[in-house]
Amino acid sequence: MSIAAPAVTPTARSVGRRWVFWVGVAIVVIVAAVVTMLTAASTSGGTRLDPNNPAPDGAQAVVEVLRAQGVEVIVVSTSAAALDELGASVSDTNDQADETTLLVHDPDGFLTPERLATLASSATTTVLLEPGFPELDAFAPDVAPAGEADGTASAECTVPVAERAATIVGDGTAFRILDDTSNDTTGCFPDDDRYRLVVSTTASGGSVTVFGATSALTNEAAAAAGNGALALGVLGTQPRLVWLTPTLAELAGTTPPTIGELSPEWVVPLALLLVMVAIAAAVAQGRRMGPLMVEPLPVIVPASETMRGRARLYGAA
Repeated sequence: MSIAAPAVTPTARSVGRRWVFWVGVAIVVIVAAVVTMLTAASTSGGTRLDPNNPAPDGAQAVVEVLRAQGVEVIVVSTSAAALDELGASVSDTNDQADETTLLVHDPDGFLTPERLATLASSATTTVLLEPGFPELDAFAPDVAPAGEADGTASAECTVPVAERAATIVGDGTAFRILDDTSNDTTGCFPDDDRYRLVVSTTASGGSVTVFGATSALTNEAAAAAGNGALALGVLGTQPRLVWLTPTLAELAGTTPPTIGELSPEWVVPLALLLVMVAIAAAVAQGRRMGPLMVEPLPVIVPASETMRGRARLYGAA
């Protein structure tokens, strides 16, 4: 009787040779993904109309020109920081409360109505960039969004910054003046009864500029026609410009605590320890203690006896 060759437990070297190809493929894929992400980040430069974005849809060129002309541009990401900057101007010894322009650009809607109302009562000169209903309701209730606008438009108004720009090109957002009889609100760059620039005078003597000609701020189109003149004229009226673009930091403290925040500090270390113990137990139980052994049976049963025994069972049944 021949005895089969004993089975041998695979060694670490043999397992490593088997998986070396797939490990290499995984490393190549990870490196390619990292390089792609870094390349995309370097080419995009930031979000649209970001004052620090050098990409074509950014607004860095206009900001740098303003700084070169002596305007102090302060970029903030929360309403609290904007209020601090406005408060700093109020508490200045030269009383610069009227020498700061607040630009509000909230495309993601992070600002609550309460914070918008606080900003509206704190700023004297305000520029609303692509505002929605909440911003308009807080700063300029006589103005409402009226869809998108595109193409070339002439000033056709008596606002000085619009008259100097004369003509603008590109796309943007249009707005409609709800109270046409009010002398405190003026629309520029019209398209029928819609305007890309609306200037309102507040009851306290300040001004709110609803800015919908967004192409005038981009690096790509700032030099076209009167785009740059309009952007610099609107944003450079005061010595200081506080540029507010809210981020997720604006929502800090307003969201409910997560499960991780509510759990005790010992939960995470204990969970990691249990996972390590489970992995160690699986490795220990999954490995054979040695090669298989071949042993002869203690009793040999002839096939004829098995056949006769089954025949008797069939006959009895």
